[in-house]
Amino acid sequence: MSTRLELPPNLLDTRRPMGPPVDGQTRSTIHQLAQLADRGECIEAAAQAVDLLRGDVYDVRLACVYLMGLFAERGVAYLPRLLRTVGQLVANDVTAPPLLRSTPRVIDTSLQWLFQGVMTHIQFHQRQRDQAWLEWLREGPPTLPAELGDGVEELARTIGEVVDQPSCAGPLARIGRWARGDLMRARSRAAEKDAAARALAEAAPPPAREPEPEPEPEPDEPEPFGDAVEFDELDEPEPWPARHGRGVAGLPEPWPARHELDAPESAALSSLRRKLHGFERLVERGRFARAAIVAQDVQRIIERFDPVEFLPALFAGYFRVLSERRDDLRPHLDRADDTPWQALSRFYQADLEGFLDD
Repeated sequence: MSTRLELPPNLLDTRRPMGPPVDGQTRSTIHQLAQLADRGECIEAAAQAVDLLRGDVYDVRLACVYLMGLFAERGVAYLPRLLRTVGQLVANDVTAPPLLRSTPRVIDTSLQWLFQGVMTHIQFHQRQRDQAWLEWLREGPPTLPAELGDGVEELARTIGEVVDQPSCAGPLARIGRWARGDLMRARSRAAEKDAAARALAEAAPPPAREPEPEPEPEPDEPEPFGDAVEFDELDEPEPWPARHGRGVAGLPEPWPARHELDAPESAALSSLRRKLHGFERLVERGRFARAAIVAQDVQRIIERFDPVEFLPALFAGYFRVLSERRDDLRPHLDRADDTPWQALSRFYQADLEGFLDD
């Protein structure tokens, strides 16, 4: 995990809504901090939020930016405390003077942003199986998944008393299901693996101490390790086998077992590879807004995917033979309603290898 933030983790514990109300300039600053967190700079955004929270500013949106940074820095073990802090924030806001209260809609949208951000970070580290994920599996007490699930249920009840049909309930519930599902199973497997490793280490006899070898006299001149080889002396690679010549009826003889993609990669496939690789790099760097733009483009490509455009070399032989033998194929292509043809088609669907070899 990253270095700890130099700020008290209980900064919000003693805060209560106080005047004056947040002005337009401060709201703009809070919005900019949320955008900074959306770009993956959660800890930096939280550090800037601290300066406002330590002053006269109190706002549920600002508090969520601060809590998002604490979670990004401290990990899953901090989540139960985060949920308790959020519950206290909601309760404090309800009892604040009317002019200082946040509207239910502001509370709902702020918490929805927070819970979605938490879940995005969780899913990223779980997919990556990185160092942060490995630490999450061993941090906190064994009861952490159950404690987290109970905290989610309690917070959902608190929010439901303030907000009617809250939108934040969805991402909050996903955190609870993840805790009692994926997190509990992964931590259990990690604990079993650690126990097995400890048992194996305790059962293994200590390694025998090998006698230290006597030092060998140093030669007058270092001997070369084998014969030096220049790059020009390396063997040329074996050439690829020549293509099969044409046989009966102009077809390759014998028919290849598989189609080789020996042509250069198409521009469309090359561009798609760059986009997929770029998406992974953006997510890894926490640039989620840009990654979402790439994801939308990739989804559009998938929905309109044309295999011939991306893999033209794969279909080149098919279209060549189709064009050369179109006169022989045309009478059979019009037999869709023919019963023997339908039976032969079903044979093809049921047993491709038998269809081709029979």
